[in-house]
Formats: sequence, structure tokens, C-alpha cells
Amino acid sequence: MNEVAEAKKEAISANEQNKILTKNLKDVERENKVTMHYLEKFLNTLGYNLSEFNMDEDLEESNEECDNEQDKDEEEISVNDRRHE
Repeated sequence: MNEVAEAKKEAISANEQNKILTKNLKDVERENKVTMHYLEKFLNTLGYNLSEFNMDEDLEESNEECDNEQDKDEEEISVNDRRHE
């Protein structure tokens, strides 16, 4: 019975963390959107167009790097969890 109560506490804690992280992500996305807007305006005043910089390829590479780092972090967490069992 104790294990069930502990599992429920952990689930509630994980849900709370998820809500916080989701809010943080939305804040970052909103900040990124504003930053991109001002970057585009700045480049336009210099006579450039944001699309000319082909940032999509850089973004894809950056996303791949982040995914690889996240996979490593998750693997490390999994290994640590097994050690504490």
C-alpha cells in the first residue's frame, strides 16, 4: 500500500513539473517569436530579408544536436535510476 501512495505522489509531482516546464517552454517560444520579429525588422532596415539567410538548415542542425544531448541526458538518468534500485 505504501508503494501505491508513493507512486501517486511521484505522479503528482511529475505532473506539476510538467506544467511548469510547459509554461516555461511557452514563454521561451513567445520570446523567440518576438526576437525573430525584431531581427526581421532590423535586417529589413539594412536591406536584407530574413529568408535570405537560410536559417532553416542551421535550425535543423541545432535541433539534431539538442536531440542528441537530450538522448544522452535521458540515458544518464536511466543509468542513475538503475543504480538506486
